[in-house]
Amino acid sequence: STAEVREMLSNFERDIDQTRATSNELTRQIHRQRVEQNSLIDKQTREVKRHSLLLAERNAYDAAVSDRDRFVREVSAREGVPLAGTQGGSTPISAAALDAFQNELKAHVAGVEGELRAL
Repeated sequence: STAEVREMLSNFERDIDQTRATSNELTRQIHRQRVEQNSLIDKQTREVKRHSLLLAERNAYDAAVSDRDRFVREVSAREGVPLAGTQGGSTPISAAALDAFQNELKAHVAGVEGELRAL
């Protein structure tokens, strides 16, 4: 009958409307999740870049300290000025050892200058 067909069509349209509403809600949720994911990925990318920069700075610092220590050890050996508190070439030279070395080196230079003046 026509009434049954109308009711079936009405139910079908209601089901379609509910399906559209559900689909729209799911689309919004997916979009919201993608935005959140992209935000987290961006944050993680910034952190990785920051970490890489910090690591590069640390490596540059370590290389500079190593170059400084190698130079100090070479001068110490060449000039015969003692360098206290160091073990081999791999251990960084402490600030106290550098200060003591600087004082010893100044005294050594003053002694050499005195000898040169005496000539």
